[in-house]
Amino acid sequence: MKIKVVLIFILWIHSFTALTQVNLIPNGGFDNEECLDFDTTFFFHLSFWHLEKWLPNYYYNVVYDSTLHIVVDYDFNNHELYQYQSPDFFHPCLSEFLNRNSLTNNIFGYQMPFSGLGYAGLGIFIGEPYVREFMRIELSDTLKKGQGYCFRMRYALADKSNRVASHLGAVFSVDSFHLAYNSVEISEKPQIYADYIMCEDLDTSSWRVLEGNFVAEGKEQWLTIGWFHHLNQIYWKKMLFPEQIADSIMAYYYIDALELIECPQYGVPDYEIIPPNVISPNGDGLNDAFYIHPYLPQPSSLIIYNRWGAEVFRSANYDQIWQGATADGKPVAEGTYFYVLQLPSGTVKKGTVSVFR
Repeated sequence: MKIKVVLIFILWIHSFTALTQVNLIPNGGFDNEECLDFDTTFFFHLSFWHLEKWLPNYYYNVVYDSTLHIVVDYDFNNHELYQYQSPDFFHPCLSEFLNRNSLTNNIFGYQMPFSGLGYAGLGIFIGEPYVREFMRIELSDTLKKGQGYCFRMRYALADKSNRVASHLGAVFSVDSFHLAYNSVEISEKPQIYADYIMCEDLDTSSWRVLEGNFVAEGKEQWLTIGWFHHLNQIYWKKMLFPEQIADSIMAYYYIDALELIECPQYGVPDYEIIPPNVISPNGDGLNDAFYIHPYLPQPSSLIIYNRWGAEVFRSANYDQIWQGATADGKPVAEGTYFYVLQLPSGTVKKGTVSVFR
């Protein structure tokens, strides 16, 4: 009986820890308490504008009036997202004329949310012009350099989609990079993407999961969901469903339950952090700086001492640019110096580095 009690307690602790992980994606379940209101005089069909936090393909200057309703300023010079088509938002709070308020019988088919009250939808369009749909959100916190992160989202194939496709992905970026209209070459590479045909079995009833982990380069603040690969890297399969959305040729997927959490087990392990033992700050581009690791976790503190124990350099958030100089920029003499490097995990690494010019 004691063994059972201990086992149950351990499982409870594990579940509690998982539940306390902070999801860095605001409104990852598309669960508005109510739909945001804005002037629909022109772009009345854009259901995604009613969604809290998320941005659709084309993004204008958005301001709030005195009643906290969104007023759209059609500024096409804004570089955030810039496409002709837009993703969709499905939620019971949407007004009927938007044709997105029914989850069980919307224009793309039938699907209940994976969780909560709402979900989003994205399509790939084939033909001329070729258009991709994207959606974007600002994370609740910037990502930490060297930290491991786990990403997960649910997707389901729409009933009226007449294609299935691969390479739906997620890009985590420092800024809200430009996505040009009809772009087939996108420089940003997704950290997580599906390298397989999604729902190749043509099942439209089930929610599937796309997940993966990555190491942050640091200061990533934005998440963009969409198709980023070149056309020849996207696999296609025609579906057999007789009904489709007007004359459109597209692969269309519902999206729900996005999650991004810290996963230290996938970050840069301490044993990979190996400081160099020699630098030669002579400006030739080789070993000029005390460069430790491309994904040095932050904040990592570094102190450099000379052979008499006097401190010559200190940084509480080391940016890997020490080139054999004191804090006031004076070059140190050639010789052997001692370093103390403390990592965010608490690990302290000590050693020597020789400076040659």
